[in-house]
Amino acid sequence: MDDDQRRRFYRIDDRLAVSVRREQGEANELGGIERFRKYDETLVALEQQINTVIASASVPELAEFMRLLNCKYDYLFDAVGLGDELAKRTVYRETDINISGSGAAFTVPEKYQVDETLQLAVKFPEGEKTLAANVVRCDAVDGDMPYMLYLDFPTITLEDQEFIIRHVALRQGEMLARRRLEREAQASG
Repeated sequence: MDDDQRRRFYRIDDRLAVSVRREQGEANELGGIERFRKYDETLVALEQQINTVIASASVPELAEFMRLLNCKYDYLFDAVGLGDELAKRTVYRETDINISGSGAAFTVPEKYQVDETLQLAVKFPEGEKTLAANVVRCDAVDGDMPYMLYLDFPTITLEDQEFIIRHVALRQGEMLARRRLEREAQASG
């Protein structure tokens, strides 16, 4: 494996804002949707709060009930033509993520199927990237979020890959500098 190939697999654990969305067909614009536009931000915020509550529910049956209720509301939004408008909005959740130029892994509130294609949006300190991602696996885990999602970026552009590699290298440099300062502080103390 040459150096360029090796670089795409450099990984870092980080805390970033992410949004995962299943690939959607083209959105349908329905007449009269403008009257709902002022509610979009409120609905997106409510969706985010609902997902947070579902993820933190301590009783599995309650979490499942809330997830089903949330699905019911999603269905109703789609039925009145609001679902496509909401689908265009990106709702971010800050999470611990393991990321490289070839893929990512982080916890999520719902199960995804192997080989499912997702849209992953990530807010890096240096800027935002939206990538097509394939589900490699999605395992049940203990904790606030019930699943660990493993993604591959099969169609990532060279530009986006280099962007992520630069971010990983920057974070690794910061981590090494912190460790060096800690060692120096211990040695002098």
